[in-house]
Amino acid sequence: MLDVSRTALREAIRSLEIAGIVEMRKGSRGGAFITRSGAGQVTRTFRGMLDFVSLATLLEARLMVMDAVARAACERAKSADIERLSRNVAGTIELTRQGRYEERTLKAVEFSTLLGNSTGNQVMSAILEAMASVIRRFVLIAGPHAHDPVIASRLRLIEQIKAKVPRALVRRCAVT
Repeated sequence: MLDVSRTALREAIRSLEIAGIVEMRKGSRGGAFITRSGAGQVTRTFRGMLDFVSLATLLEARLMVMDAVARAACERAKSADIERLSRNVAGTIELTRQGRYEERTLKAVEFSTLLGNSTGNQVMSAILEAMASVIRRFVLIAGPHAHDPVIASRLRLIEQIKAKVPRALVRRCAVT
């Protein structure tokens, strides 16, 4: 009918199953069913796309996204979110003090994921997690550095979130 072999069709369905897009069910009512796609699937798909962009392009996009996320966090973050962000920065400072730069760098990258989660928007969280996973790989390749320039700006951002600073007043430099 479509001039496609069973083998080719079986392999295509298997690829979709591996990607998490379909699941195979056995039995008289079995077959290939589209899965309920969650944030994990969005993250994997987005991460796959990000693997093919330059670091400069990724960081530029991250700044644009983080600007919107910071504004949303100022409106939506709960006290538990603010506490997680504060603990992350405190952990980053402590790891820097101890000279554990590789761990510190990974902890610092985690901040954007926590910030995304504080918006309450699952898509934004998934996008930031995907970006963070790619940035993590770049950071591990580049190696750790003793200097961490983001601490002061993140502390300012946390203060803006606590104060529920209006969207128009959130400073972009606070999300670096």
